Amino acid sequence: MKKISQNGNLSVGMMAYFKDINESLQEIYTVASQAREKGLDPSLEVEIPIAKDIADRVEGLIGPEGIGKKIRELEQSGLSREAVAFQIAEEICSGKFIQGDKEQLAEQALRTSLAVITESITAAPLEGIAKVKIKKNDDNSDYLAVYYAGPIRSAGGTAAGMSVLLADYIRKKLSIEKYQPSQREVERYIEELELYNRVSHLQLPTTKDEQRFAAQNIPIEITGEPTDKVEVTGNRDLRRVETNRLRGGACLVFNDGLVGRTKKLQRRIIENNLEGWSWFEELIELHEKTDVSADNEISEGYDINDEVELDAEVNEDEVSADMGYIKDVIGGRPVFAHPSVKGGFRIRYGRSRTTGLAGMGIHPALMGVVNDFLACGTHVRTERPGKGAIVMPVDTIHPPIVKLKNGDVIKVHSYDQAKKLQDSIEEVLFLGDMLYGVGEFNQNNCDLIPAGYCEEWWAQELEEAFASLSSEVESNLKTESKKRIISFIDDPYNTIPTPDEAIKVSQIFDIPLHPEYTYHWTSISVNEYELLRKHITEKGSFENQTLKIPNEASIKEILETLCVFHEIKDGFINFEKHGSTLSYSLGIRNEILLPINNKKEKILDVINSFDDLKVRDKCPIYTGGRMGRPEKAKDRRMRPPVHMLFPIEEAGGRLRDLLTASKQNKISIELSRRKCPVCGEYTHKVLCTKCNKPTSIVRYCQNCNVQIDKEKCPTCGRDTNGYSRVNYPLESRVREIRHNLGGPLPQKVKAVKKLMNKNKAPELLEKGFLRAKHDVFVYRDGTIRFDATDAILTHFKSKEIGVSIQQLHSIGYTSDMFGNPLEKDDQIIELKIQDVILNIDGGNHLVKIANFIDELLEKVYKLPKYYNAKKPTDLIGSIIIGLAPHTSAGIVGRIIGFTKAKVNFAHPYWHAAKRRNCDGDEDSVLLGLDAFLNFSKNYLPKIRGGQMDAPLILVSNLNPHEVDDESHNVDTCSKYPLSFYEATQSKAPPKSVITLIDMISNRLNDESAYEGFLYSHETSKIFDGPESTTYKNLNKMQEKVDAQLSVASLIKAVDVQDVATRIVVNHFIPDLIGNLRRFGSQKIRCTKCNRTYRRIPLAGVCPNCNMPNLNLTVFEKSVTKYFKMAENLINKYHLSEYLKNRLAIIKHNFDSLFEGIEIAESDYTKTKPPEMVKLSDFFMKHNSEKS
Repeated sequence: MKKISQNGNLSVGMMAYFKDINESLQEIYTVASQAREKGLDPSLEVEIPIAKDIADRVEGLIGPEGIGKKIRELEQSGLSREAVAFQIAEEICSGKFIQGDKEQLAEQALRTSLAVITESITAAPLEGIAKVKIKKNDDNSDYLAVYYAGPIRSAGGTAAGMSVLLADYIRKKLSIEKYQPSQREVERYIEELELYNRVSHLQLPTTKDEQRFAAQNIPIEITGEPTDKVEVTGNRDLRRVETNRLRGGACLVFNDGLVGRTKKLQRRIIENNLEGWSWFEELIELHEKTDVSADNEISEGYDINDEVELDAEVNEDEVSADMGYIKDVIGGRPVFAHPSVKGGFRIRYGRSRTTGLAGMGIHPALMGVVNDFLACGTHVRTERPGKGAIVMPVDTIHPPIVKLKNGDVIKVHSYDQAKKLQDSIEEVLFLGDMLYGVGEFNQNNCDLIPAGYCEEWWAQELEEAFASLSSEVESNLKTESKKRIISFIDDPYNTIPTPDEAIKVSQIFDIPLHPEYTYHWTSISVNEYELLRKHITEKGSFENQTLKIPNEASIKEILETLCVFHEIKDGFINFEKHGSTLSYSLGIRNEILLPINNKKEKILDVINSFDDLKVRDKCPIYTGGRMGRPEKAKDRRMRPPVHMLFPIEEAGGRLRDLLTASKQNKISIELSRRKCPVCGEYTHKVLCTKCNKPTSIVRYCQNCNVQIDKEKCPTCGRDTNGYSRVNYPLESRVREIRHNLGGPLPQKVKAVKKLMNKNKAPELLEKGFLRAKHDVFVYRDGTIRFDATDAILTHFKSKEIGVSIQQLHSIGYTSDMFGNPLEKDDQIIELKIQDVILNIDGGNHLVKIANFIDELLEKVYKLPKYYNAKKPTDLIGSIIIGLAPHTSAGIVGRIIGFTKAKVNFAHPYWHAAKRRNCDGDEDSVLLGLDAFLNFSKNYLPKIRGGQMDAPLILVSNLNPHEVDDESHNVDTCSKYPLSFYEATQSKAPPKSVITLIDMISNRLNDESAYEGFLYSHETSKIFDGPESTTYKNLNKMQEKVDAQLSVASLIKAVDVQDVATRIVVNHFIPDLIGNLRRFGSQKIRCTKCNRTYRRIPLAGVCPNCNMPNLNLTVFEKSVTKYFKMAENLINKYHLSEYLKNRLAIIKHNFDSLFEGIEIAESDYTKTKPPEMVKLSDFFMKHNSEKS
């Protein structure tokens, strides 16, 4: 194992922390190495190399040898990451590191330089580039062609586009001419992109003119492997394009990497002085001239968004509503607010302990108000600033405001209160705040929106005014008043002034009225304002500080829009607390109505025209959102789940049970072919059982029928294989295992049918039996995984994570975030950058894995137990590995606690090191010793993408410079300055205010990059609300849709009819049509031997077993399952005639295949479909006659 040198910018405490992690890592590495030396695994060594930095990772994963040293030299010279990539490409092209022809140099240079760009974490350099070739133009000059594959997606759009810039740079360094596309090749791109967008999905909309212009000018050929069975119809059989099928990787790079990201790439072209890309400026101009807004048409002549009415008065100056997030609403996942509609969410600027890196905060009370559809870690799609986020509880931001069935309007202060009120809520008037850091706007290149007036803004205005108070005025303030003012400033979230105090503070200090007593004035009109003034003046009265006015419907509606808290009693609206501040804001002084300036058009101008009153806009812009994916915390299983990577083919029956297969003396299976160099014994084992010497793979060319030592046959050029079919003595091996393990064997042990790896290398059978005993399942690489939603955390309390103070002391946590000795369980502690707090289900699962590992060590490897874990807290301090699905590099983590939240909490660096954020991403954790002991590259499938989601290399210590730079946009300050709030009012670009706020990006060059982070908004606990979303707890789609629409009907900001329309249009109708298509193209399956056929055999019996047990694989119920639901929604919510007719057409199609579905004639059609022979009748009748 490599020793890890430390960065010089570390505190003593952080150096000790990394030392502890490295020692723990070394410890389990040593144990795994001792076990591997026994020769029971595909390799005699641990197969996960450990890298200390990017340079190590690039050299270890991609090569060439010696490149790591050069990368370090270039980085230390101060070059940017991209500049290093271009320089590395040039060095490789010069032949300094490898020798070869131009093709070989170009391929190595491109893979290595792309690995530098992606921090050598993703699988894109390995799997996303299939090959690089030099081909011929029509004038016989050479050009460079890059063959992309599907896994290029893992690089991300900008990095994929950068690969094209790198390839062109390499082309020029190797003196290769530009690609000269033919007209048909240009049109092939256009046709293929359109087809790909229909079959899969392109992320960024581009026009045909942009695509054509780019295709004519790109200096290399962007091509690739076929990734889909769908073929182009027009531009087929082109000489230089080897396939007519869709090339998914090429489409992604061309559209989402290059054409769709012209502005981002143009900046990189300028920064790196790249020549030959001047045509990009014309492409940008073309993009700006063309409307490339996403096409929202569901079908010809029908635009769902025509039916959505947005508030005319919202954002008069401005920020336009964005329909993007609501386009693809599906059944069961509620819409919480339509775009920019009154009563939706308010954006609140700041960060809590649990937010950032695309994680955003909501008040936990909202979770209960929306019937638990939101829980910790639930993914939501939002109108702004980005595409999505997960929600986390923050109870110092604005909670939801609701109207109860008795007419009262109240603020819901907690999740528990929300659950008690659930049956009493009539309408949700305001959803409350979404807490976002300014870095989220910077990351998504979204202009800031005007901040709503909030407590922290008011407190800073008070602080500034208090500091500049004249000595005369200050001397008149009583000591108690001064203390009270200081408490308002120091703790604005918990110290709220009384109504009288709010008015006095506003008058004395000449600052706006406190946000608690500032209402949603811009949500009503000036006329409504005057109507309310007049009503209260003429009909209102004060009784014991409580304002009472008659309950009239029009006035009640205005008050609800304003979100003024009140209760209904005896036909009157009572304002127990807010009467004086409401009257004050309406210009009522001592029951006298002050005159207003009717010439003013904006309501805030009217209110602020009173000499003794200032009011700011509490909610200038509303924001929409809807539910996306539910949160997840579950063990990873293959489909079907198996306990071992050992083939039993058909011997295990339909359930793939190895014990069933062992009833046969021997089974015929394919296993790796190895040979002992000493005795010549053939075996599949790494060590010869006779000589105890390492064996070697024996390769064979099936075409030439000769043994060969190379991967490719020199005679025919075909791949050789390193396996053969053997009669394996399974029965005797099971007897041996029973003896070795002792005790009864598990009742079921699931194995695979066939091995997918190159040499058919199997796992040791004992591992599968022990996994079955401990109820854990293996993944394709030999490891056991637990998947959970990623969530950010920078600070925690001991009591929140179920760990004692003593345990925290033992792993290096001795003080809280302020440097005080750690003595109480409610002190706030800063999380160290590689420490992870797991979901408790994950903790229990890891205990099972630990017990499996201990028994494996003891009974199979004859080594001492390591973990000795009986409960999750026994694993505190243990090493885990984090791994994202699209990557090939694991990240070392350390367990320090557990919560009930269905997420894994970790530092933003830890998630960013996996190139992930917290917008709903799910990643896996592996127990460290399980990975070192059981992972093998020899198990990985020999398919494109087979090396993704595998720990091919391990990052031991995190360096903030080497993680995804999205984490650098996380803010680390205790409050945003007053100048920031003022800047938002002009919708400033986020880059212009970043310098005002302490961000991680400002800390990268010293020890503060690792610790000393702060946050602006406290939360009582990191886990609050339901354990999981209602969506997961409801099993039937009908139940989910009913609950979804029930929530929609409660929320003022949601148009229920529009939601119902979108469910039918986006979910039910496509599903019905798609299932019809599947039914017509389905396979036929034999229930006896499980063979499948593209069509029903003409003989009516299975050709394999000669039995008539032939069944359809797609059934009527699965095809028609959403029909009744769609029909009910159309009728209940009076949806459009278009949708009624669309459903009637689908019904006619069903009637041609199945027995007619009962449906009201008056609603659809009185014309009966013609008599037809039903396809299902044809199949089943023919089948029954033969049987």
